[in-house]
Amino acid sequence: MKSKLLAALAVLSLLFTNQRASAADTSKAAGELKDLVTQLQTKLKEGKKTEADLAPELKGFDDLLAKHKDEKTDDVAQILYMKSMVYEQVLGNHEKSAELVKQLKQEFPDSNPVKMLKQQEEAEKVQAALVEGSKFPDFDEKDVAGKPISVSNYKGKVVLVDFWATWCPPCRAELPNVLKTYESYHSKGFEIIGISLDQSQDSRTDTPIGRFRFGES
Repeated sequence: MKSKLLAALAVLSLLFTNQRASAADTSKAAGELKDLVTQLQTKLKEGKKTEADLAPELKGFDDLLAKHKDEKTDDVAQILYMKSMVYEQVLGNHEKSAELVKQLKQEFPDSNPVKMLKQQEEAEKVQAALVEGSKFPDFDEKDVAGKPISVSNYKGKVVLVDFWATWCPPCRAELPNVLKTYESYHSKGFEIIGISLDQSQDSRTDTPIGRFRFGES
């Protein structure tokens, strides 16, 4: 559980870095959350993961939420979201985490964290339905060139649906192997549909997997 949160905290830190690279001034709430996330990372790496160990950080979330209670922004929603993750993935308090998620959806219904949660919930439903021998759920999307793409277009072929993101180091490290496999077996009917979780198209197209148009003969 600790490793899952460490990965999530690392991703959040990268998101803060990307935001600062694209915006001249980051909100005060985002900067304060970043500092709190750094404190959490340090404690978790030291093996401190009980509610007593993390009491100062948990109070830190509450203090930030109280301080920015009149700001209905994505950055403030992120504070509540991260608090729910600590309870879920580190402390194993599913009831408290669910309570915080409910609060998040009520207070920040249009925020990016809520949109991400809804996407995750939908993905979990799809995953639960994926059993060996069942039909893979189809979807209609567009590739990086704006052309429509759908799993049903590849009927009769072996298709790898690869979920990845530029902020995911293991994903980027695996790209050469993915491309090599495609080049080796494409002529035999093997196709790859790469689905990026990046929010910016510029970041995902400026990579080997972005420039390589999977699914085209």
